[in-house]
Amino acid sequence: MLKAFQKYIQAKSLFDFNDRILLAISGGIDSMVMLDLFKKAEFIFEVAHCNFNLREKESDKDEEFVREYCRKNNIIFHLASFDTQTESKENKLSIEETARNLRYSWFNELLKSNGLNYVATAHHKNDVSETILLNLSRGTGIAGLHGIMPKRNTLIRPMLFTSKLDIENYAQINNVKFVFDHSNNSMEHTRNKIRHELIPAFNSLNPDFINSSNLLANYVRETESLLNYFINDIRNKSFTKVDNYICFDISNIDEKILNQTLLFELLRPFGFNSSQSFDIHASIGKSGLSFQTNEYDLFIDRMQILIKSKSDKTDANMHFIIDRLPCKIEIYGTQYIFNLIERNEISDEDLKAKTIQHINFDLLELPLDIRQPKEGEKFSPFGLKGSKKISDYLTDKKLNVIVKHQLLGLYQVDIIGLLGLEIDNKFAINNKTKKILRIERF
Repeated sequence: MLKAFQKYIQAKSLFDFNDRILLAISGGIDSMVMLDLFKKAEFIFEVAHCNFNLREKESDKDEEFVREYCRKNNIIFHLASFDTQTESKENKLSIEETARNLRYSWFNELLKSNGLNYVATAHHKNDVSETILLNLSRGTGIAGLHGIMPKRNTLIRPMLFTSKLDIENYAQINNVKFVFDHSNNSMEHTRNKIRHELIPAFNSLNPDFINSSNLLANYVRETESLLNYFINDIRNKSFTKVDNYICFDISNIDEKILNQTLLFELLRPFGFNSSQSFDIHASIGKSGLSFQTNEYDLFIDRMQILIKSKSDKTDANMHFIIDRLPCKIEIYGTQYIFNLIERNEISDEDLKAKTIQHINFDLLELPLDIRQPKEGEKFSPFGLKGSKKISDYLTDKKLNVIVKHQLLGLYQVDIIGLLGLEIDNKFAINNKTKKILRIERF
């Protein structure tokens, strides 16, 4: 097993020989066999043990067992004792999730404070099979079928090359001492039901079920890599950052591949689930519908999906006062610079620039107000005769819902123009204009 262990680490590029590894050791058979293999391979490692205080005296016996082993073998030993029950109640999480959060948070602290490179856990092939079945029972996407990954950031699983049976045989042949966790037999935990009821049932259908399900997991991992490459390519071509939101142009995607699964994978980084992806897919081509996660708002605008962080609130009461020139203000992540210039200071090129507005300042005086237009408010767009409702103007311009919500007008009692978009005919520069208000957007 030692050679297979070393070969697997090298094949999966889990770590280099000179890396310093933190071994998560519970004292059970899996982690103690991993510890024995690390010792025989002469890797550089330290041991971390968590006492979750969930099994009364048994938890303390496990702690003492691992501590004593490390003392006898001159291994650096780290210990954390947690009040898991209290943490679970305070955070309203299950015992399992609480223990996991406490464990990995502490491991990360140890990595930083002790100059260690990776945390190694003793998950093996049977754990992969159990995880696949667990995810299937709950409903899962492709990510749930790849089981446990060999490496993810600073977390490595160097025992995924072997099965529980092989670990038990190794422990017996090599006289590896370990402690037995009686809670592993409790049928209160879903994973134990899978381990003691479902896995034997699958083994009765296929004695090689553990290996065949691990082959499936490996195939899914590789397929997922291809899918992620494809998804990232679409995301790079179709997602555009505009001011403080992301515009996802659906029209860039071939309708033959535009389905719920594709949308789910594209939107998953923003927290949207498969059910929402189904509804979003059904809403494409419409306008005005919105969806939410804890962190993002998503708007459907015909063939565009607009995604905006909830941390960037649209404030209906947003109000700025321009009482001096020059000045600079930031609105929804966009910088606006206001300057007063002479007519002869601007070029024809400047007049054509889409990011610059020029306003006849001869008709104005400070202060000026910046605020959201009122419902039903009208103005006279430059170059058009007569007045028009601002809402109708925005519809004619086919501006998306986020731009509409964030639109601000520049005022001196009456509207002077729409900031960054259009000015009112009354305030257009002409041959008699002497002073110009220049508004540049970055």
